[in-house]
Amino acid sequence: MVVISLLSLVVSFLVFMGVRFAVYSLNPSNYLFADILIIIIGSFTVSLIFAIRQFRYMGRDKWRSQFFHSFVLRTFLINFAIIFIISLLWSW
Repeated sequence: MVVISLLSLVVSFLVFMGVRFAVYSLNPSNYLFADILIIIIGSFTVSLIFAIRQFRYMGRDKWRSQFFHSFVLRTFLINFAIIFIISLLWSW
């Protein structure tokens, strides 16, 4: 169980670093907007990766499943809220 948690942490870190690199390679003029964009794209990507991993045995039916979409949306909102609050507290 600890190995899976550490693997999830590493995957999330790599996704956020990749998104950060991609966004900052475009040389944004507004860094606050760039940081919010990184949080949104990174949270959605991490939520989608782990939802696909959790629903891997559904095959092609997962893309039509309402439960899959509600799971992705719920985990995205939770991840986004937590990371946004942490980033606000960190910068304060």
